[in-house]
Formats: sequence, C-alpha cells, structure tokens
Amino acid sequence: MAKIRKRELINDHPVMKWTGFAILMLYTVTILFALVWALISALKDFYEFRKNLFGLPQTWMFSNLKLAFENLFVPVEGREYTLIYLIGNSLAYAFLYTVIPVFANIIVAYGCAKYKSKLCDIVKAVVILRMVIPIVGGLASGLTVSKFIGTYDNLPLAAIFQFTPQGAHFLIFLATFSGISNEYMDAAKIDGAGHAKIFFSVMLPLARNTIIAVGIMVFIGCWNDWETAMVWFPSYPTLAYGLYRFQFSTANATASIPLQLMACIIAMIPMLIILMFFKDKLVGNISMGGIKG
Repeated sequence: MAKIRKRELINDHPVMKWTGFAILMLYTVTILFALVWALISALKDFYEFRKNLFGLPQTWMFSNLKLAFENLFVPVEGREYTLIYLIGNSLAYAFLYTVIPVFANIIVAYGCAKYKSKLCDIVKAVVILRMVIPIVGGLASGLTVSKFIGTYDNLPLAAIFQFTPQGAHFLIFLATFSGISNEYMDAAKIDGAGHAKIFFSVMLPLARNTIIAVGIMVFIGCWNDWETAMVWFPSYPTLAYGLYRFQFSTANATASIPLQLMACIIAMIPMLIILMFFKDKLVGNISMGGIKG
C-alpha cells in the first residue's frame, strides 16, 4: 500500500507532469511537421523540390493531384488496375479482414469470459502461445497450403479462414467482457432473454467503445498493408501495394518525389476521415459496473 501511495505521489509531481507534457508535445509537433511538409512538398515540381526543400512553393502545382490519379496504377497480367480499382480492393480487403477476425475475437472472448470451462483455458493458452512463439520460415509452407485448399489469390474465401481468435485483440476483448458485471446477464435472464439476445442486445452495446476502437486500429492496419496483397492476393492489388510500387517507378511522370508524396496524401485521406468521425471512440473512457439497487 505504501509503495502504491509513493508511486501516486511521484506521478502527481509537477515535474513529472510537465516532463510528460513536453514529451507528448514534441512528439505531436514532429508528426504534424512531417504531415505539413509532405503536403507542401506534394504541391511543388521536381526542380523546385530539389532547390527549396522546406520553403513554400513559388508555384502551387495542384496538377500533381491529377497526375497522381492518372499514373498510380498496378499492372497485373496485362491489365492496368487504376486508382479507383486499387481503392476498391483496399476497402474490400480492409473490411473483410477487419469484420471477420474482430467478430471472431469478440465471440470467443465473450464465451471464455462468461462461460468458464477447460476448453476456454485451452483456447486462452493457445492464443498466448501463438503470440510468444516466433513462427519463422512459414511463408513457403503457408503458400503451399493456401494453393492446395484454394484460398491463394481468392480474397473472399481467404477472409473466411480468418474467423479465428488471435493476438492481443482477443486478450483485449477478454478483459473487456470479464470487466462487465454478470448482473447484466442475470437481469436479462430474469426478463426471459436467451443467450443470443443477451450477447447481441446487452453485452455488445456495453463493449461498443472497445469494439469500435479495436476495429478502427485493425482497419487502418489492413489499409496500410501492402505485403499481403503482393504475396497472397496478386490479382487484388491494393492502394498500399500501388504506393509500394510507385516509389520504385522510373517513368518520367512518376519518378518525381512530389508526385509520390501526393499519392501518399491521397491514400491518407480515407483514414483521416475515419479518425475525424471516430476520434471520441478512440480516446473516450470506458466505464463499467454492475446494476444498483
């Protein structure tokens, strides 16, 4: 108890507070500076970018936006996937690989938290073991198995196989549902609710903030993932994969760094919109308790 009290006094000390504030402000300024610099540099031509790296452009090259739209494409088997197709594939991949795994983690975590059994202990142990045991060199065998069962280069079918509890997200949902009082379940049972109604009408709304926060983080991770499209779904090139190829382009129209930065700005816009709409869910407090009286 004395150690906890001492730790609280240290954390409440003005020096600690101002030090933490200064570190966070420095980090924020660094991130904002990089974003503003990228936006300004994306509106320069190549020669001005080389001569005036940090200054404002003398001529604002808004035409770079049109050039990025026209030249950001991925050739696959003789077909050019333009920016619209890349965005569509990114949305499909991010949506499927967010909804299916997150829902699987929610269901299994809820069952392990509210229905105690030896099977739940086994599931938790397997999830933790998968996190701590490094799986090195499994790409070749994974590709062989994927081609054998038909999930290679088949985005919808491969997404179904993601319906498994995995990683830290399972543990987050497990802690969330464990922190929700069983009194809510008991009250719903008294009102005649079954297991499905309790889960969908009682538990999911109580865990809504956590679900939204985890879902957004997973969606952003999938949106920025270019390796999966390159290795597992070559016929479904995503916007992130297009940007990856874009940086190695040697064509005169796309080798310009300002044009590449403009392409990155385009890829950022959907994520910025999502963060603007759901920022309160990401930083909001999650309060749980039981039923009073």
